[in-house]
Formats: sequence, C-alpha cells, structure tokens
Amino acid sequence: MGMSKSSVVWTEAQYQEYCRKQGVMIPKGATPCPPSSLEVGTYSDPGKPTTVKVAPKRTRKKTQAESEYELILRLAHPDSKVLYEAIKLRIADRCHYCPDFTVVSPEGKLSFVEVKGPHIWEDSKIKFKAAKEMYPWAKFEMHQKRVDGWKQIY
Repeated sequence: MGMSKSSVVWTEAQYQEYCRKQGVMIPKGATPCPPSSLEVGTYSDPGKPTTVKVAPKRTRKKTQAESEYELILRLAHPDSKVLYEAIKLRIADRCHYCPDFTVVSPEGKLSFVEVKGPHIWEDSKIKFKAAKEMYPWAKFEMHQKRVDGWKQIY
C-alpha cells in the first residue's frame, strides 16, 4: 500500500512528540492541520524505525484581514503563543473545523479565533458554532472586519 506525498501516518507517540516540539498542548479529540512543510525525518516506533518523507503542502495564504488581526492578537497577548491554522477540530465524520488562530496562554489555556472579512458564508458560521459547542473547554471567538473596524460576532 503506497502513501501519497502529502499524507503521513503517525503513531500516537509521534503525534504527541510533534505537538510537544511545536509548544502546543493539543487536547484529546483534536488533530493538527498538516504543517506547511515537514523535513525528512526518522521516527522510531517500538522495534521498527520509519523514515517519512513529506513534500511541502500547498498552504493557503493569510487574507489581509487575517494578517491584520494577527498583529492585534500578538499585541493583545504578548506572553501567549499565537499560531496560524495550527490544529483541526473534528466535528463529525469527514467534517472538520480549522480555526484561523490558536492562542496558547502561558498557563496552557487555548483560545480559538476565527477572522472573517465583510462576507461570512453560512457553513462557516455553522462549523464555528458546532465546534464551540463540542469543545467547551476552549474559548472561541469570531471577529469580522467591517468598514468601521473590527466587530466581535461570537
């Protein structure tokens, strides 16, 4: 069975090690979005080392609104780690929600921030609300850039 260049199958231990190295505490039930690029590495599974080669993934560039709001987040949370599209939350089978920003406080608390431009698609609101309900241990915020500035919607 072949493996495509953009997919990697990790053991739970490898996943935990990746999260630890990234400085992100990922709660049970959440999986990371694929990083923009991974280097060739050797990961050891009990008894059988495995070399995984991953081609750089095409990443979505940040929108202007996301870039602007990232600066606001970094200024508002100078001691926290602000990560762009760092994790993917499972909502249902083959349905995931990947927040624009994950803010990890020094205490390890997670906040997920979604940034939208002038128009918001209905499916975006539905996924956001579903994730907010399914993962009550985290703080969820949705902000929209409008002509008169930023407005927190949820």
